[in-house]
Amino acid sequence: MTSSILFAVFSWFHIISAMGWFGSLVFITMVLMPSVSKLSAESRQEIMAGILPRASMVIRGFGGLAIIFGIIFAAYLSMTGTSFSMSSAYGISLATGAIIALIAFGAFGEGMFMPAARRYASAVKEGKQNGADIQSLERKISRSAFLQIILLGIVIAAMVTAGAL
Repeated sequence: MTSSILFAVFSWFHIISAMGWFGSLVFITMVLMPSVSKLSAESRQEIMAGILPRASMVIRGFGGLAIIFGIIFAAYLSMTGTSFSMSSAYGISLATGAIIALIAFGAFGEGMFMPAARRYASAVKEGKQNGADIQSLERKISRSAFLQIILLGIVIAAMVTAGAL
């Protein structure tokens, strides 16, 4: 009984964290960036510089929690006797999803999105809004968020596949 409650708790925390990560990226990519692109450069930069630091914390927080709860969830399954054999479709689906999630978080989140968001906010605050540099950072922010969305879509497909096996 207790183990099934723990299973449900870890599952839900993992899923809710992943939804927050995915949803935050969707908001940035499909709502914020297109909306502010219609504003004057000064207004766009002011809004983005105000939103990006908090959005970065939310994305990092949800992404980190999704990965941490995914690890806890996998460890729990392993302790209860569920096999993660790479010779099974279940194990391959879970491993594929986990690896792609780590790539999305590390390479495109921590490696591209976060540094670009920090540089953008810093440049605007310091009054160094060189048009080409700011536009380049805006493109990098959009691309890295979009790439994370694509990768997380693949992760969702892998996890759903594993759950169906």
